[in-house]
Amino acid sequence: KDSVRELELLNWITSNTPELAGDAVGRRELRSRKALAEIRVTEEISSLFSPDSSVAGKTIWYHRGIQCHVSGSRSLAALLSDICDFVYCETPRLRNELLNRRYLSSAAAAARRNLIDRMISHGAEDALGLTGNPPEMSMYASVLRATGIHRKRDDTWSFGAPSTDNALLHVWNGIEHFFRECELRRRPVAELFEMLQKPPYGLKLGLIPVLFCAVTLAHDTEIAIYENDAFVP
Repeated sequence: KDSVRELELLNWITSNTPELAGDAVGRRELRSRKALAEIRVTEEISSLFSPDSSVAGKTIWYHRGIQCHVSGSRSLAALLSDICDFVYCETPRLRNELLNRRYLSSAAAAARRNLIDRMISHGAEDALGLTGNPPEMSMYASVLRATGIHRKRDDTWSFGAPSTDNALLHVWNGIEHFFRECELRRRPVAELFEMLQKPPYGLKLGLIPVLFCAVTLAHDTEIAIYENDAFVP
C-alpha cells in the first residue's frame, strides 16, 4: 500500500503542479523519484504474484470469498485463467499479433489504416483488392476472411456477421445493439470503444476500429456519422 500510495502522489504532483513547468531541477528530481517508485511497485507486485517465492507461505488466495489452494506459479496461472474465462466469456480468439494489442506499433498502425481504407474503397472486391503479402493482408486474412465477416454473396464481396466464432458474433451483435440505441440520440463512438474493452468482450483497442468499420459498412445505408456536429458523407 505504501508503494502504490507514493507513486499515486507523485503522479498527482506531475498533473497538478504547473509551477514545475519553469523548474527544470524540480522536474528532474520528480522524474527520478517516480522512476524509483515505479521500480518499487513492480518489485512488490512481482513478489505478491510469485507464489514460488518466500512470500508464498504468507499469502492466502480467495476467489468469491472462497479460499483457493495455490501451490505455485502454475496453479496461480490456472486460477487466473479460469477467472478470466468467466469474466470475459465473450472474448473472440483472433490470431493476429500485429492487430490484437492494446497499443500498436507505428508499422502496425499504418497497416491498420491501409486495411480500413481498403475496406471502405474496395469492399466489393476479393481480398479488398490486396495483392502480395503486406502486413494488412495478414490482418485481413485472420480478422475478416477467416471469420466470414468479408465473404462472397451473389457474385460480389460484402461485409456481414461472422460465421465461424460465436464469441465474435456476440461482439458483432453488441455493436449492432449500440447502433440501435443511437436511433433517438447521437452517441460518441468512444463510448462503443470503451464498452467493447470491458467485460464480457475484453477486446484489445488495436482490433476495435476494424470491427467497427466492418459493422458500419454492413449497415452503411442505416448509419449517419457526425464529426464536430457536421454530417460526414
